[in-house]
Amino acid sequence: MNLTCLKSGIWQVELRIPSDVRVVLGRTRFAQSTGTRDKRKASNKALPILTEWQQLITTARQSPELIQPKPDRTVCLSDAAQGHDGRGDSSVWLDELKPSQAKLYDAIEWGEGVSLPTHMSEFIEVHYTRHRTQLEARRYILEATLFIHTLGDLNRGNAQR
Repeated sequence: MNLTCLKSGIWQVELRIPSDVRVVLGRTRFAQSTGTRDKRKASNKALPILTEWQQLITTARQSPELIQPKPDRTVCLSDAAQGHDGRGDSSVWLDELKPSQAKLYDAIEWGEGVSLPTHMSEFIEVHYTRHRTQLEARRYILEATLFIHTLGDLNRGNAQR
């Protein structure tokens, strides 16, 4: 059984992905919390998870076109680096805000470069899986935008403010 006890005492099930299917799956291992501190319960919960992962590996070997790999974490930033102008066509994020929130960002002079929240939704989807942490990340990005307007302005000095 591939169980690991985390520092918190909660058991986690893990499975290393064979090297021949890593490219197809887009990762090197699977890991998922069992949500319990009891090893026996963790073992019971781990079995169906491991079975599912094994089936995924088998599918990746037999017909890789059916597998959607885990998204690359650099996608959003690399798209942004290609350069969209200021708010330009990328102001969809502004339309999603409440009117009271949107007023804060209307007053900002964006200048040249990509506005910080331009790729916010895609970035959050890639990096965060839980709804609560997605909301938190969104709030922090919007808050940071009040001080650091574009990706070009984001440098080590500004990031440490």
